[in-house]
Amino acid sequence: MAKPSEWVEADLNALLRDQVGEDVGLEYKACASLEKSDARKDEVSRDISAFANSAGGTIVYGMLEDANTHLPSGVDGGYDP
Repeated sequence: MAKPSEWVEADLNALLRDQVGEDVGLEYKACASLEKSDARKDEVSRDISAFANSAGGTIVYGMLEDANTHLPSGVDGGYDP
């Protein structure tokens, strides 16, 4: 698989198909996490800060996840800024 900065739709579909779970370097977030409310901004800040204070990582916005298993469960409808 290509580097995250080079991912295309097929790479994201592979994460879903192969059931690649979240780990210390990969986080899935629904697009609703990008809403402009203070609570959502705080959440984004915490996620980015956690990666910045560790080995780094990738946040995939638009990927739904199963809350119990942290495995991807689908792609959401997107976000219209």
